[in-house]
Amino acid sequence: MEKTIRMSAICILVMLMAAITPANQAAVNLDQLKGLLDQKDTSYFVIKSPTENNGFIGINYLKDVSLIVIHANVLDDNVSFVEDSISAKDYKKAYLDLSLMKGNSYTIIFDFMIDGLEVSSSSGDFIKTDDQVVYLNKSPDEAGFDSGQDFDKFVRENTQNYEDWLRAVQNALTR
Repeated sequence: MEKTIRMSAICILVMLMAAITPANQAAVNLDQLKGLLDQKDTSYFVIKSPTENNGFIGINYLKDVSLIVIHANVLDDNVSFVEDSISAKDYKKAYLDLSLMKGNSYTIIFDFMIDGLEVSSSSGDFIKTDDQVVYLNKSPDEAGFDSGQDFDKFVRENTQNYEDWLRAVQNALTR
């Protein structure tokens, strides 16, 4: 009887958590995204961020090898150049401009093997923010952090950003 009550309570808790978790917070299904990119034969794709005036999100997809995602905040003077490349569907140029234009701040996330950001594997996933590179399979010390908590916070925040950016890209690709 007690076991049944506990199981019922756990089921109710799981259903409540699922109900209050916003749909846009669900993890991105990377296999589904890869399938979409393969179907559309897409190597590069860039969109304007749905949440930031001068923000852009771009991907470089190397089938079965890596997904390299960039998020850039672009200087006002550079916005029209990126928008023109997107309008012309020259996504490779737009993608390269995001990281090469002087004055843009950016984060690039390298997801090797396209399996999500891995901290306990030899995949070599890393995050480059402007000129700082953090390899996720290193210890917090080796990665340049003062504590494991700081490293964990960095990974959590960037994992959330990565999923948000991929969700925005996937939504744009399905329109």
